[in-house]
Order: sequence, then C-alpha cells, then structure tokens
Amino acid sequence: MTKHLIGTFMTVAGLVALALAGTLTVSAQEATPEGTQSEAHPAHIHSGTCAELGDVVYPLEDVTGGHLEGTPAATPEAADEGLPGDVIAHSRTSVEANLDDLLSEEHAVNVHESADNIDVFIACADIEGEPEDGELYLELQQQNDSGVAGQVILSETGDGTIEVTITLTDASAEQAGQTAEATPAD
Repeated sequence: MTKHLIGTFMTVAGLVALALAGTLTVSAQEATPEGTQSEAHPAHIHSGTCAELGDVVYPLEDVTGGHLEGTPAATPEAADEGLPGDVIAHSRTSVEANLDDLLSEEHAVNVHESADNIDVFIACADIEGEPEDGELYLELQQQNDSGVAGQVILSETGDGTIEVTITLTDASAEQAGQTAEATPAD
C-alpha cells in the first residue's frame, strides 16, 4: 500500500513538473471544475486609460485559479460579496505606490488573455474615483467579448505600498441575470 501511495505521489509530482515546464497540455475543462478557469491571465497597471493604454507602470501577479476561499493568500470572502457573475479567478499584488500618485495621472488596470496572447485584453478598469478609508473599488469592464468582467480593489497598507486585488467574474452569467430580470414572468 505504501509503495502504491508513493508511486501515485511521484506520478502526480511528475505531471505537475511537466505542466510547469510547459510540456504537458491539459485543457481547462479536464483540469478544473465548471465555473473556474486554470489559465493564467497576466495583469498590469498601465499609464493611460482603457481606451488608450500606455506603458506598463506596475506588473501585477497573474490572475489565476478558481475561488480561493480558505487559503491564506486568498481574497477575503467579503470582497466577493455582491459581485455579479461567478468568481472565476483572483490575484493579489503588493505594489510600491500610493493612491494619490495613481490618481494624479491617468492609469488603468488591464488583464490579458494569456502570456501567449498578451495583445488580447479581456478586462480593464480606469483608476479613478474617490478612495474611502484608504480603499478604491473599480469595476473591471469586459474587453473584446471575453465573457470576463470583475472588480479591482486598491488598498493602502500604510507602509508606502498598496495592495491590488483583482477578482474576475463570468460576465456571461451577469448578462444572463440581467436578461432574466428584464424579462417579465408570465
């Protein structure tokens, strides 16, 4: 029995190593439950606006995975409350900046389809508005009919950094909900 468990562990470890090396391809449907997305989505804070993105000012952690509830680095559950659509991915990054600097000039948070398709944008939010208690909430808008929307929370930490939390949601579920609400029941 112990040899079987060790063999199983070695097989799983080998598959993970191959996947990380890029030599094993597993489709998102095979690897993840419905409502999640396994592909990493690069994200950045750019100069400019969503309508006219400039250079990358701050690289952010890739937006990945399904709902991360219960993991130490996960976005708190409260951040997901009230978001339309199913949560499909999260990321959290600490950036050496402050909200005043980001708001003093045009900036945007942009999420890309993948590292291979970096020129395809799936969601974007202009950094604008009034922070409340050191936090600024932004709505990520779907780009290029990606089916992805979401939210960005910029939180000042008090030590000269801000925490950028990105939550992606299934925009098609949001649109289906709006259509259902708009259609009167017979």
